[in-house]
Amino acid sequence: MEDYGEVCQPAAALEGQSNRASGQVVYGSIGTAEFTDQRSKIRWSGRQIVLPTIKCKGSRASGQVIATRGLDAAVRGLRYGVMRPDLAVIDDPETRDIAGSTDDRQRQKLELKIDQDIAGCAGQTRRLSRVILTTIMSRRSLSYKYTDPAQKPSFRGRRFRYMVKPPERQDLWDEFVMLRRADWAADPPTQRAHEFYTAHRKTGISEHGV
Repeated sequence: MEDYGEVCQPAAALEGQSNRASGQVVYGSIGTAEFTDQRSKIRWSGRQIVLPTIKCKGSRASGQVIATRGLDAAVRGLRYGVMRPDLAVIDDPETRDIAGSTDDRQRQKLELKIDQDIAGCAGQTRRLSRVILTTIMSRRSLSYKYTDPAQKPSFRGRRFRYMVKPPERQDLWDEFVMLRRADWAADPPTQRAHEFYTAHRKTGISEHGV
């Protein structure tokens, strides 16, 4: 709310009733620049959100659109009015079955989707940034290919270990895990594991993946 007030405050003012967005009028200031009597034009739907329109110097997200689509959905020609996508975030593009399969056809189909259909969403005269967040499940998987600079240099892939090294205090680790499981099982859920973490973070438990 403090960092992106022009986005969060109009949304919070709807108090959970999205049907009120059509008549919402906003006014206020960003830094020294003021704006008055503007319709926010917020839009809510199952697959996209249109952020508030704030025509004022300093507004960083005025009228921007966040849309979701599955990789099996049609994305060619995707637009909102005259706006085309300028960023695509691709989350875990392949299933475990596809990643481990010896049949390359499904992986090739997904690769074409990412390299042609999604990359082409920006149109012929603009470029679209693509970010893939994924988990490597096998050496033949797309995740392995896209994070290998030798095979996909334009993606500048980076790989991170699940755990850099085992914890020095395994006893603290075991107790944290035990408390976390108890928190999940409690009704209502508790926060004892988090309290344990904050109390022991200086002992090194926070440096090893917890």
